Amino acid sequence: MYRGQVAAVVVYGRSWLCIPLQIKKALRGLRVEVTHRGQMRRKYRIAGLTKDSARELRFQLSTGETKTVRDYFRETYKLQLRYDFLRCLQVGTEQKPNYLPIEVCNIVPGQRYQKKLDDGQVSKMMSIACQHPAGRETSIRKSVLENKYNSAKRANEFGIEVDSNPTSVQARVLPAPKLRYHGCASLYPENGAWNMRGKKVVNGAKVGIWACVNFCNELTEDQVRIFCGKLSEMSS
Repeated sequence: MYRGQVAAVVVYGRSWLCIPLQIKKALRGLRVEVTHRGQMRRKYRIAGLTKDSARELRFQLSTGETKTVRDYFRETYKLQLRYDFLRCLQVGTEQKPNYLPIEVCNIVPGQRYQKKLDDGQVSKMMSIACQHPAGRETSIRKSVLENKYNSAKRANEFGIEVDSNPTSVQARVLPAPKLRYHGCASLYPENGAWNMRGKKVVNGAKVGIWACVNFCNELTEDQVRIFCGKLSEMSS
């Protein structure tokens, strides 16, 4: 979810004009609301970033006069931009461009994040999603109590109540399937896992031609040959 203010990013040793394309992609499509027009909080969708800063970017008024974004906001809204060295948000179209300084925009809260997660975000999401059932139940109970759904204005208006206790249902645990290996060996999985060390499958496939590619410069040719020999023995 998105929330908060559109913040300026400081990249040490690099110019704002050299900010990677990823930042443009991250902002594109986000909805923002302006703060420079009093109670009139108009909302716009970001189409991109301008190439020039607010103090350099010029556009044409309906009168035919051209002004920089910085001068326009100073004269029209009596607003002296603090960060006029930053680029502006482009919230219009190519035919009708509309430029907004970043400092007068807030991200509209509650927007879904639809872009690809980075490795850190994926790892954090997996750690939350892969909880033990007891831990997940505790987390849900805590969330319900902290959010105070029953005291929410909209819930009260519609007469909605949220039970703080989870619903109990009748269930049963199905027996694990029996696994059969080559010969007479067989076993039942425990906790959803089993170990195939020293076991062979019932109908193994035969690999007639195979190769081993070594990408490790530290290994000698003899070590690679020994590894291939052991692998062949284990598979036979």
